[in-house]
Amino acid sequence: GVLFLEGADPSPIAEVISDTQLTLKYPVSAPVKNGRMKVAPQVAQDGFFSTVFEALEAGRAVGVFPEGGSHDQTHFLELKPGVALFSLGGSVKIGKPVPIVPVGLNYFKGHRFRSRVFVDYGDRIYPSEELIAEYASGDSQRKREAVSKFILQIRAGLRNVTVEAPDFHSLQRFWALRRLYVPTGEKLDVSTKQALTRGFAEGYDKFKDHPKVKELIRYVDKYTDDLKQYGLRDYMVAKRMKLSVDTADQEHHLVDRMELLQLLVRRCGLLFLWGLSWIPLGCINMPFILITRYVAKKKAAEAVAKSSVKIAGRDVLATWKVLVAMGLVPAMHLIYTLLAYLMLGSLVAVLFFFFAPFLSYHNIKAQENMSRLFQSIAPLVLLLRNPGIAEQMVSLREKCRRETVEVVKEVGWGLQQFENEEIEGKMGLKKSGSFDELLME
Repeated sequence: GVLFLEGADPSPIAEVISDTQLTLKYPVSAPVKNGRMKVAPQVAQDGFFSTVFEALEAGRAVGVFPEGGSHDQTHFLELKPGVALFSLGGSVKIGKPVPIVPVGLNYFKGHRFRSRVFVDYGDRIYPSEELIAEYASGDSQRKREAVSKFILQIRAGLRNVTVEAPDFHSLQRFWALRRLYVPTGEKLDVSTKQALTRGFAEGYDKFKDHPKVKELIRYVDKYTDDLKQYGLRDYMVAKRMKLSVDTADQEHHLVDRMELLQLLVRRCGLLFLWGLSWIPLGCINMPFILITRYVAKKKAAEAVAKSSVKIAGRDVLATWKVLVAMGLVPAMHLIYTLLAYLMLGSLVAVLFFFFAPFLSYHNIKAQENMSRLFQSIAPLVLLLRNPGIAEQMVSLREKCRRETVEVVKEVGWGLQQFENEEIEGKMGLKKSGSFDELLME
């Protein structure tokens, strides 16, 4: 079993002597704050490991979440040894190295339904012959050392396929820097965007005290704060920047009031039409929406109260939404079908049973479109009332962009991500050019 002491790492139990005495396998790693403890009973894992090794020997893949649980932190938790034990133990049993393939799951709004996730695969990590020999030596100390060394290699591989940040605000800042770093109109694939963001995140601790970096962060934070204040998105300002034509003696206005008014009327009309199409099934699905949100928020609050690694419980929020939906959606569909049969007859009930799922999907799309349209109306109203905001934001974004390029060029922050021709090819660069030259065009 394992003994959990407050203020110290989990301590494996060597022997239980009595109800009040036990012997630990290793010394306690830190002073214990008090005598309260939790005990995790020993679980027989021989059958589990045998099943894993059989799957590996048959050439199948085994998926492992090496942190041992879900969380909503912006950085890795301590990796559990299981993934290293699978690889090293499997290598000993099979007689050849069993590789680990790092997989990065990068969520943008993971707690939201139908939100985006980018999956990044890293290079295979093979345990060396020395590590396999240490693990197979029979000496428990050497076995633990082999596992610890391999865990470090796995962690390094995972860092190459994910973006770690000290907090969500910092992660948003790195996303903003990546958008500013890329020339307006340049199209990047998702993997290159991820590499750019990772370049800023990995180099932040090294360069954060540089005066130029501090100044850049101040400008970028102001820009992102202004975006939030005005309800704007960066792509909106970047689009207006394309329309900006500066000459020595005149500056063209970026806002045409008539164009904005026509756009506002058109979007309000679309919002009204999408709303009309949403109302019938939206009302029918309202109990499902309310129950799902209530249960998910309740479970998330309970998880946060019990956990030391969860911040807002967003991982639990998404999980419970799915779990509740799996049971509630079929139940409600059958109930509504029965009501249709009792009130409107068998023909309507049959039609509802077969076509309601398709209409529900249309309802989801309608809700997404309504949300996007609603969010776009506030910035249009703001620009109509104060057209000068467009010029201010475009000017601030251009300053941030130039500062970003200058800092990267002078300090080297993020450039390590573009040292190879493969990345440069994705950026659409010529071999004779450089990424900085493209930015300065």
